[in-house]
Amino acid sequence: MAKKKTTPNASAFCEAVKKSDVETPCKPGLRAVKETLGVTKPTGSIDLDTAKKTVEPNSSRWDYGIGCKPDTTELAIWVEVHPASTGEVGAIINKLEWLKTWLKQDQQAELYKLTRAAQQANIAPFIWVHTNSGVDIREGSPQEKRLQASGIKGPLRGNKLP
Repeated sequence: MAKKKTTPNASAFCEAVKKSDVETPCKPGLRAVKETLGVTKPTGSIDLDTAKKTVEPNSSRWDYGIGCKPDTTELAIWVEVHPASTGEVGAIINKLEWLKTWLKQDQQAELYKLTRAAQQANIAPFIWVHTNSGVDIREGSPQEKRLQASGIKGPLRGNKLP
């Protein structure tokens, strides 16, 4: 496989994507994200689900990776856009497990570091954005507790992202 070209002044997120096993290029800002999300100061994005679909067609893949720089530190957040009902909690947790496994592979080391930077800045790196008008997951419910225990923030509306 040919080495992907490095661009001067590119975001740390886009540079990390280039070093990962994803063949799809990082897009500036939120251009790779099909949903309207209120991300503060995006530096790049990738449609991870589409990028990995051919290689892992049967996997429960996470949707999007977004680089952002809300202050002086660039970080990565990972957004799953999905209906928000109690029956979907297991599917979301399975997708997160896939993402965490993928991030821990050597080729994704820099993306993993940017994800850890979000955690160190007390910003949730794994976010579920709901697609429907209502959320069928109540505060304090067993489903909400499972989401919290797995490290998923949400389900949220898109305009509540860092």
